[in-house]
Amino acid sequence: MNTKYATFKFVTLLVVVLIIVACGGSKSDDASSPTSQQAQGSVAMQTGGVDIVQGEGTCYVIGELVDDCPLKSPHQYQSPVEQEGVYWKYHSYEGETPSNWYESPMSYQLVKAGELPPLSERVPPPEDRGIVHGPDGIGEYGGAYRQTGEGLYLGEWVLGTWAIRDSNGIDWKPWIGKSFDVSEDGRVYTMKLRKDLKWSDGTPFEMSQIEYAWKDVNFNKELNPVIPLMFRDPVTDNPVKFKVVDKLTWTITFDTPVYNLFENRGLPASHCQKGSFSFYCHPDTKQYHADYANPAAIKNMVKSSGLQDWTQLFTLKNDILVNPRPCLSAWCTSIIEDTRVVATRNHYFHFFDPEGNQLPYADESMVIAMQSRPAAVFRAMNGENDGQTTPFHLSEVPVYNANLEKGDYSVYQWPSTGGNDAAVVFNQTFNEDPLIGKLIRTRDFRKALSYGINRETLNDNVFLGAGVIQSWAPHKSTPYYPGDEIANRNIEFNIDKANELLDSLGLAETDLEGFRLRTDAGRETEPIMLDIIMYGEGEDLAIGELISDMWTDIGIKSRIRLTASTRRDFHKNIEYLTIAMDFSAYQANPWAVEWGGLTTLRSGSLIGTAIGEYNETRGAKGMAKNPDSEYLPLAPEDTFPADTSGNIQRLNDLWKEGRAYKYSDPRRIEIGKQMFDIFAEEQYAIPTLGFTATIRGIFVNRNNVYNQPRTHIRDHNGFHAWTYFFEDGRDNYNHLGNRSNTRKSYTFMGGM
Repeated sequence: MNTKYATFKFVTLLVVVLIIVACGGSKSDDASSPTSQQAQGSVAMQTGGVDIVQGEGTCYVIGELVDDCPLKSPHQYQSPVEQEGVYWKYHSYEGETPSNWYESPMSYQLVKAGELPPLSERVPPPEDRGIVHGPDGIGEYGGAYRQTGEGLYLGEWVLGTWAIRDSNGIDWKPWIGKSFDVSEDGRVYTMKLRKDLKWSDGTPFEMSQIEYAWKDVNFNKELNPVIPLMFRDPVTDNPVKFKVVDKLTWTITFDTPVYNLFENRGLPASHCQKGSFSFYCHPDTKQYHADYANPAAIKNMVKSSGLQDWTQLFTLKNDILVNPRPCLSAWCTSIIEDTRVVATRNHYFHFFDPEGNQLPYADESMVIAMQSRPAAVFRAMNGENDGQTTPFHLSEVPVYNANLEKGDYSVYQWPSTGGNDAAVVFNQTFNEDPLIGKLIRTRDFRKALSYGINRETLNDNVFLGAGVIQSWAPHKSTPYYPGDEIANRNIEFNIDKANELLDSLGLAETDLEGFRLRTDAGRETEPIMLDIIMYGEGEDLAIGELISDMWTDIGIKSRIRLTASTRRDFHKNIEYLTIAMDFSAYQANPWAVEWGGLTTLRSGSLIGTAIGEYNETRGAKGMAKNPDSEYLPLAPEDTFPADTSGNIQRLNDLWKEGRAYKYSDPRRIEIGKQMFDIFAEEQYAIPTLGFTATIRGIFVNRNNVYNQPRTHIRDHNGFHAWTYFFEDGRDNYNHLGNRSNTRKSYTFMGGM
């Protein structure tokens, strides 16, 4: 429908004498009574046998003011008052189901033109529609929600997952699906579809598309040679079993209890790409699938696209940032350019506000890529970003504050509750330099480096004093907070204690500059040199430079190397030390991600990349559990050679065990605390500060954009950006110099 709307806008509207699409409310799903229509000054007309309810006044379609508008909802509903420091609950509406239903002016115009079915034919029946509310209540239709950054990522709300997180990042609610339930024994997940749900192109969303995704995409060995950990049983390691129950119900079954599936940050959607599990795929993807398409046609498409095989073609064609695709989300990509991606309203979206207005409020959402991060920040301070976190750094907040009035924006803090924002990470499986490998696998060496860090200096100079000095521990408000003793272990700034530990390791000899010397044969005159590699594009560089200077006071020489291949080199085990910003993202609940820093269950693990690769590939690659005398200190025989204490394996085992218990089960809480206890002692990733709002935690919001909560877990722009709306429906992208008429600028550092 997006391409049809483009045709309509430039052709049909001319025929309709420049009456472009409209603003405001919309038509009733079952058509309001004539008395109700007349009371609101509306006019009913017939278009193709369908009642179109016209309202009065003007409204916006994208950025254009028009006077052919649909009927508006009363705009009388008031949301609860947002509480300072309390996460807003978008899914907490408990009122009556609306009796009337309304659509956007954009949709209304397309219905009139015969380009779109009426609202009642586009969305599920009332009992299968979702209702959410934002902190500012009922919004106005119209506008293009604009973000400016270095990349073209739109936001989490484009994913279309079966369930969606509320703003606290913990509570999951049905989104594309109607429901999800887990059996009492934790083995069977049962999912229900919404009746008559449709994709954005009008294609009915049916069980056959879910079955196709599981049988022909997820379990296709060419597309997915490795089953993700999320869909493998923690005890038997068998993949889940998929089953269709009826046309609206399907299940996946584990061999043993697994309760954390719908806590997982990486919940699948409709990616339908190589190496990615999906819950459903649009049926048009079959034209690129080797099991369905004509072999000659597939071969020609692969060749003409310059690709190697059909799996690459399948992935390319289903990439929403390469090709506009039908979707189930609020907006679907419609324009893809080198420096701009535009997503246009999904007229079939099944979520509404408490007065029955179909969401989203904004007609478009877009990202404009700048030539650099500073350019994106400058544009935002000039008012050219409607609400985003991605380009902004905590250390720059004073500069943002100085431009609040000029840019007509506010600054909110959305920190992660994970608790380890800037970690000094050691890859335990590194052994390219055996002495360095031995040192970083020695617990007392890591502790000594921790004692050599002055975290007060880091906090004051990089994070404006906003961080909390602690070991890795999630926020005190979370169930898994392990207690003050663990949260404060091994993090004191103590030069004497650091030197004692280093001396006890046989590193007492120094050169003329006071740097400790190597102890391996033939290199005794060389100082120990630690290479800190990083991207160096944010706060990591400032932290690395400060820590490198601090370590000179304990006789440890280090240098910083900037590289765009930091993670790749870690994964190849040719590097071992980095500053990882936002290391604990999503891990206030350790079971929210299987790639978390506490474990080495995925190849992306920074603290033991070769162990992670072994676990993910089920032993096909990576470090096996065979004794290896080249890795020192020697590890116990029943674990990996790089796991000198056995605690890496212990952390993995605990995490797997924890999946068998519900989120609030006392045993799982005990396991979570035990994991943080082990990590505080081992210091595989030396913690520095928590809760700083680094990496996607500073939200800059235009004052005339509403429904963004002041308290939200860290994210690019919020999980429910499809509820955001512009004051009076008038956006900023199409109206240069636009300013709020009602809101004053606010900053979390300084108030109003």
